[in-house]
Amino acid sequence: MIPPSEANHPTKLSILFVVDGSLSMGETISGNTTVLDCVKKSIKAICDSLEISDKFSLMGFSTHSKIYVNHKLMDDSGKQSVITEIDKMWAGG
Repeated sequence: MIPPSEANHPTKLSILFVVDGSLSMGETISGNTTVLDCVKKSIKAICDSLEISDKFSLMGFSTHSKIYVNHKLMDDSGKQSVITEIDKMWAGG
């Protein structure tokens, strides 16, 4: 078995985040920071660490579901569009 770091090709990831967007995610936990703000910040940090060959998907749910990002390649353009979509998420029943 060859560890991924030693393989001749990069390991490709396909990541799907499913985020609760219900009203409870709008609860303030510190200052003006909400639970959803913390989740969004964490997802952005993970997004920033992904490689060009990786794919990213993001889905939100509350009273209904919404696909924000569907299998986006994580090149510079992909990362920027993912961050834009993450910023659109809000807590709202």
